[in-house]
Amino acid sequence: MSGKKVPSARTAALTVIEQTLHGLELQAALNRILISKSVTGPDRQLTAQLAYGYFRHQLRLEFIVSSFLSRNKSSLPGHVLRVLCLGTYEICYLTRIPDFATVHWYVQHIKKSSSSGLTKMANAILRRVCREKESLLNRDFYALDQPSQTRFLSRYYACPEWIVDLCLHSFSILQTETLLEHSMHPPPVGLRFNPWASGWSRLYAALSGLAPVVVQNLNGLALTSPPDNEIRKAEQNGLLTRQSLAAQEALDREDPADWPQPAWDACAGRGLKTGQLLERGCHRLWASDIHTRKVLTCRQEIDRLRLPGIPLFTADATAPPLGRIRPQSILLDVPCSGLGVLSRRPDIKAKRRPEDLPVLAGLQRSLLKSCLTILPPGGRLVYISCTFNPDENEHLIRYILHKNPGLGRLHSMHLPDPASLLGEYFFTACIQN
Repeated sequence: MSGKKVPSARTAALTVIEQTLHGLELQAALNRILISKSVTGPDRQLTAQLAYGYFRHQLRLEFIVSSFLSRNKSSLPGHVLRVLCLGTYEICYLTRIPDFATVHWYVQHIKKSSSSGLTKMANAILRRVCREKESLLNRDFYALDQPSQTRFLSRYYACPEWIVDLCLHSFSILQTETLLEHSMHPPPVGLRFNPWASGWSRLYAALSGLAPVVVQNLNGLALTSPPDNEIRKAEQNGLLTRQSLAAQEALDREDPADWPQPAWDACAGRGLKTGQLLERGCHRLWASDIHTRKVLTCRQEIDRLRLPGIPLFTADATAPPLGRIRPQSILLDVPCSGLGVLSRRPDIKAKRRPEDLPVLAGLQRSLLKSCLTILPPGGRLVYISCTFNPDENEHLIRYILHKNPGLGRLHSMHLPDPASLLGEYFFTACIQN
């Protein structure tokens, strides 16, 4: 990696971080930079590594910086704190860049926009990080002042205390640490193979022979180092879809091939689960989303896979469009807090707030009750979320069924499993009318 190119990657990563903190999703902010072609060659990978690494480790990085400050970190300008944290991440976690080069670049970056006092402080902190980085990777550093269990876990695993408390409320300490450890690392790349496409089985066999495959099932793989060029070509030919294997398994464990039809995917989003339903043989299918833009993306996804055309429309599932023919099955992949996919969406840790959860639970209650109301006798509703918050999962399901005994009965429920090797956690429930 040439020294000449590294600064452009660092500058781009700082831009991605700023845009993410101002509202964009992390991947969307990264895509915006990469599509602009202002970052080229190996800098593209480094930009992504720095931006995702910052959000995966942010609270740990802030604790390190604040430990080496002679003042409260809140007195630092926000951009200076972010620069120091990103430099600390690079020193502690990236091995291909010499420490002296890292310190020089970040100190010079701060020098351009800050006082000489802040520049000297930055130089001192980053040099100290270089000297002590081995201890900064050790658990003991985060427990020197004997913090509470929640605070220690928050510091060490770079996760807000309120999320740590939610974990501890739902899981054992061992399960909580497993889940939090997974949140600090990229999840494996999930691939869903299209059984309706010619040549899919040969491709599956070829890719499943690669190492390392984390998990595999009949139609999907999770790999840590997939061959990107081959996968991009296969995507273009409709042979496969990049989709979290944990998300695939969440839907598959509710046996979509056995759903009575017609079925309605009521919160289709970009169409990942819509495509999965079609691939599983659920061809009498409708799909909708409240956002027209997502409906258009869903159509493009179905066309890319060369799957049967289905009715697609914009609709609010809290007020289901009632036609002469009602769906026999409904998939409700609800908007949620996303706490089960922190490994894939680490920016959630920086932007989600505890007060968001009751609002989301209220929306989920409205969606669930409205869709159950139109479910005919013998019909079924499958509810999926990507969170481990019980108030968005089992508590919500049981509350709705208790308050509305005529809307159906619980047929099955699968809770998030912290032991999953996939590092992502989904909840599913099936309600039968």
